Amino acid sequence: MPAMIIEVCFVEATEDVNIYKEKGPDFIGKCIAEAITDNTIVEVKSDIKPDLQGIQPNVTNSIRNQSGFSTNATALVALDARDKGESSYIDIGEIYASERIQILDEVCDKEYFLPVIYWKDALSKKSEKVWVNSKQEVLAIDTNARVINVVTELDARYEPSRESTRMGYVNNGERLLVHKLEGDYVLATYFAGLGYKTAYFTREYVKVD
Repeated sequence: MPAMIIEVCFVEATEDVNIYKEKGPDFIGKCIAEAITDNTIVEVKSDIKPDLQGIQPNVTNSIRNQSGFSTNATALVALDARDKGESSYIDIGEIYASERIQILDEVCDKEYFLPVIYWKDALSKKSEKVWVNSKQEVLAIDTNARVINVVTELDARYEPSRESTRMGYVNNGERLLVHKLEGDYVLATYFAGLGYKTAYFTREYVKVD
């Protein structure tokens, strides 16, 4: 009978061991099951008892997991969790393809990187702030708003003020991920041509779904 041996724990590198501990057996098993069945498993419920440190994996692919961790983006490919938003960095974690993450609600003017947090399954807690590649081909954001009634272009600003320096711009009809409303402005993540950035936009020209 055709068979396959999946040697999940056959690792000899510290980095691989750290990934296993971070993701946990439930998430790894879920990935294997999805690959075999070619189906998405929405939630994994496990009867595995906690280990000596009290770690109990808790995995879900929903937009808000059982611990209330909200997400607003999806990794389209495996992404390195970086210690800084630069090409030269230290790899401090692993975000898998199709994993849900949260883009942070802070101004970001990096061309290729965004600050995010992700769920550390085996530890059942959120990660610290990390940076990920923000190119459109590797990251998909959940847009929840649209630019309206703009004749030319709408400025992306560093601060919620008319006097603020311009970071860039968006055109009429473009989709955004609005994080929060702040007076006459919204803080939103937008596609800036190379990758995603986060800036303030005049509220009257942004219609939240």
